[in-house]
Amino acid sequence: MSKKVKGKTIYLCDQNNEMIEKAKERSLNEGFYQKCNFSVSSAEGLPYENETFDKVFISFGFRNFSDKKGSLNEIYRVLKKGGKLQILEFSSAQGKNFSKLYDFYSYNFIPKIGDLISGDHDSYDYLVKSIRTHENQEEMLELFNQTGYLECEFENIFRGIVAIHRGTK
Repeated sequence: MSKKVKGKTIYLCDQNNEMIEKAKERSLNEGFYQKCNFSVSSAEGLPYENETFDKVFISFGFRNFSDKKGSLNEIYRVLKKGGKLQILEFSSAQGKNFSKLYDFYSYNFIPKIGDLISGDHDSYDYLVKSIRTHENQEEMLELFNQTGYLECEFENIFRGIVAIHRGTK
């Protein structure tokens, strides 16, 4: 992404300071630290002025927000008119048979693989459960509509295991 935003500043925001520290380290290692502005904050109370951003991207974190509607409202506030929001998130696998196969794989293998790789079974167990309790594609679309976004749509990736949700202010 840093290569696509020439001459622009990248604002990275997370309520977890450890994630911000990892982002700083990665941006330094990959040579785009000087383009970045880092802040520790929740999505429900962003430390930015109204109509600051042209685009907001969230990747694999929205399902963990405690107040999703409040977060969407807050993001709407900081987007410029015509600004775009894109959320990349795990979603609901599509197709009855594929969905059953994915559920079996998720519950039976993801935590075990996570445990083997990282020694952290609980985090991967949480991952599987958080995906299942997160809104599906249509429910996300409704949240976008309820908070005033226009041109709302989603695009399924990998048969809906992941989806990109888009909206415009």
